[in-house]
Amino acid sequence: MKGERTVYLMRHGHIGEEGGPKRYTGITDTPLSASGHKQARALANWFCGRPVSGVYCSGLSRCVQTAAEIAAVLGTTPVAVRAMHEIRMGEWEGRTFEEIRARYPEAYVRRGKNVADFKPKGGESFSECEARAWEAFTGVLEASVGDVAVVAHAGVNRVLLRRMLGMDYQKLFCLRQDYGCINVIGCAGDAFTIRLLNFVPGR
Repeated sequence: MKGERTVYLMRHGHIGEEGGPKRYTGITDTPLSASGHKQARALANWFCGRPVSGVYCSGLSRCVQTAAEIAAVLGTTPVAVRAMHEIRMGEWEGRTFEEIRARYPEAYVRRGKNVADFKPKGGESFSECEARAWEAFTGVLEASVGDVAVVAHAGVNRVLLRRMLGMDYQKLFCLRQDYGCINVIGCAGDAFTIRLLNFVPGR
């Protein structure tokens, strides 16, 4: 595609207890674990020598820490974009998946049936998350030139990729986003091409 630039959309490195249960972390500001720092360094090594003009990230520490490793090898400073933060989970924040199933069984089922619009009390829906994340993402593209790296979250990455692909929300979780993964996206104006999905360096 003529005039196509590359966007490297990534998920931050591992967070939380090593080998612990999965939790709805949301906007809880959890730092990288030891494994997460290792994954951030692997991402940084992968970027050595690549012509990237800027590194952008969510303002949550797990993304800032990951982006800092990448920016260091590129000789730049990461720019935090507040609206790229993870989906807000409200009263589900910090709780394990099993706890949510047990404590809010009806709500858990409703979420599965209506991924786009369901939101926990005090949280936001995926469609709301997509609206502000897409505006932030396209704002980064408009304000930059050349190839860029963006470090965000699993939920944010999924809604951005969903929009590019025109996927139904009910298939949102078919888009796997592992810790420390890279999605390589070609961008020409408002047209996007997914070149590589959920690639984890060194795995």
